[in-house]
Amino acid sequence: MDETLNEYWLAGMVFAFVVLVGSWIAAKSGLQRGNEGRAHLLRLIELVRLAKSGSASELAGADDELEEMTQWLLAQLRAGDIELGKFQCIEPIITQLRATIQTRRKDLATRKKPLSVV
Repeated sequence: MDETLNEYWLAGMVFAFVVLVGSWIAAKSGLQRGNEGRAHLLRLIELVRLAKSGSASELAGADDELEEMTQWLLAQLRAGDIELGKFQCIEPIITQLRATIQTRRKDLATRKKPLSVV
């Protein structure tokens, strides 16, 4: 009976260790996914600043980057790695930022046109 109890205790300790290691691995992989999302959000903030003062070529690159970011968000949503509510919060920001970039690009284009003398 004493040996059986020892085996149960040992099995319980091994099980607890395996659960602990599994939890640690799951947490680490979740943190890496969170870091990727956090990096995209930080880049989004940088793109807001760029939209206000960037050159035409920088704005074109930013617009392309926003398109890639939208595709990444859709892939995350499709895979279930991001909740619909978070997507619905971020997507309008990207849409508005793209509109701001287009407006800024038009403003820059009109400034470059020479004024005609009548």
